Amino acid sequence: MKNDQATRTSPWVLSGGANDAADLVAAPGFLKLLYRFSERCHHAASLDEVYKAALDTISSALHCPRASILTFDQTNTMRFVAWRGLSEPYRRAVDGHSPWTRDTTNPQPILIEDVDRTGLPEDLTHIVKKEGIRALAFIPLTDRGRLLGKFMIYYDEVHRFSDAEVDLAWVIARQLGFSIERTRAAQARAHLAAIVESSDDAIISKGLNGIIRSWNKGAENIFGYSAEETIGNPILILIPPDRQHEEPDILARLRRGEKIDHYETVRQRKDGTLVDVSLTVSPIHDHTGQIIGASKIARDISERKRADQALKDSERRLQDLIAAIPAAIYTTDAEGRITYFNDGAVELAGRTPTIGSDEWCVTWKLYTPDGKPLPHDQCPMAIALKEGRPVRNTEAIAERPDGTLVPFLPYPTPLFDADGKLVGAINMLVDISERKEAEANQRLLFNELNHRVKNNMQLIQSLVDRAAGQVGRAEPRVIFKDLSSRIHMMFAAQRMLYVTNKPAHFSARQFVAEVCDAAQQALAPGVKIDYEADDCELSNDMAMPLALILNELLTNAIKYGVHGESPLIRVRLIEDGDDLELSVEDGGPGFDLKDVSAHASGITLVRGLARQLRGSFDVSRMPSRCSVRFSAYDDS
Repeated sequence: MKNDQATRTSPWVLSGGANDAADLVAAPGFLKLLYRFSERCHHAASLDEVYKAALDTISSALHCPRASILTFDQTNTMRFVAWRGLSEPYRRAVDGHSPWTRDTTNPQPILIEDVDRTGLPEDLTHIVKKEGIRALAFIPLTDRGRLLGKFMIYYDEVHRFSDAEVDLAWVIARQLGFSIERTRAAQARAHLAAIVESSDDAIISKGLNGIIRSWNKGAENIFGYSAEETIGNPILILIPPDRQHEEPDILARLRRGEKIDHYETVRQRKDGTLVDVSLTVSPIHDHTGQIIGASKIARDISERKRADQALKDSERRLQDLIAAIPAAIYTTDAEGRITYFNDGAVELAGRTPTIGSDEWCVTWKLYTPDGKPLPHDQCPMAIALKEGRPVRNTEAIAERPDGTLVPFLPYPTPLFDADGKLVGAINMLVDISERKEAEANQRLLFNELNHRVKNNMQLIQSLVDRAAGQVGRAEPRVIFKDLSSRIHMMFAAQRMLYVTNKPAHFSARQFVAEVCDAAQQALAPGVKIDYEADDCELSNDMAMPLALILNELLTNAIKYGVHGESPLIRVRLIEDGDDLELSVEDGGPGFDLKDVSAHASGITLVRGLARQLRGSFDVSRMPSRCSVRFSAYDDS
């Protein structure tokens, strides 16, 4: 509290005739002062008012200009709570100092009549004398034998404390200790009452006969009765007729000293409607320890009950939905143990999984697509749980107990709670047996088609070769030879399509290898083709145009470009962004595209085929290089 310097004159005089303690206590002035102190404490609304009344009484009764009050805080340290006539540096220097601990029993006043003649530590003596204090006393504050703190009195001169003064200080200390505890208790009761009254829960007290004794605002809001309507009436007015038997059981448990925690039941409002509540009932004891009643806290759990029911309905609908999906679906906990499966999972696995013990997958045995055994703890579901991510684009094969093999696609997905913690996973297994069978049938049909086309092309090549051999003139022979070479390249491209595993696309790398290897067989000894291609896929429609383009460019390089002891032709098919570039490079001088376009039939064919690919044709010199640039995507 604030420093309040006293300048009052004592209503009675300590010295000159009042040395006897009995006479001092019986003095009219003292009795009047003590009565005034008691009155002020009785009407005090706060501890600050109690402290101010105490400092006024101490200053007047003991005729000291300075005084202070210290009490234990929550850390059991003695702290200043009120003072008079003390500087801030002094209070800061001695704050926390106490001759007693919190558990000291029967503490006695400590009187220091002259600070120069005491056993105080030198540093503390220095602080006291610097404040101008020559004499002081420590008076303990107690209540019912418990140490609360102390009050201090200070004198500017050496002071001899009489027995009367000590008795007087004891009287003030006892009254002050009692008032501190009474005020604290009143504040605690007021605080508790405020909590009870402001609570949204119903807080009710009743006797062991079931009669209501108290009723808060929360109870009024939940049950619709006012306090006037319920206090003095039996608690049975809140219990529906079909649950009246619950009250005797509750009272019997209370008499045994039991506490009832979170007992969920139904109670009845004033308007007759029912409300779901959670009850906590505790026995109330008197000062002797006897059970005299009970406190009851009733919490309205209607919203929670509705939410729980809505959740159960939602879970039931979800399970019905999952059960209706024509695919195997199951869930696991975070450790991979099976927690749920639908009928589709039983059908795919050929067995009924065991909830809580089966792990990772509902199947009996697992294999990779190439037939290798796949341990359950390495399956896609295990990976999804261990790495905390969905797993897609994988295949596996399940073996049923009867030996049947079922290829399937798994879709394991981890599940996380609101805090991001992994709580489990859900997996859907899609049986792809029919798709695999359809793919196999399609592959057979595709192979048969390619085989027939291959035979037809071989027949064409054979006929053209025969025609070329029968022509006696040189010019037709050259024409037929070029035609044969072109058909041979088409055959190489068709052979590449025949061996590929994909019906609509082919590998650029495989294509270049197949065509260049076919061309290499027709070259003169010593001429070598060095080829390279990026690992990408192209539409089958591009195969024949590209094969013919490559044939013409290789033919041109052989005729005009290769020379030296080890002639070399370089073929490249590379990706460049969304485009691809097919190039043929040789060691020749090269040519000007404008000069040869008019009379070179091969170049004309290349330009036409490049347009068919929606691409462009270009040539360059030093080194001699021909290239076709086209889109990697088939826009047709």
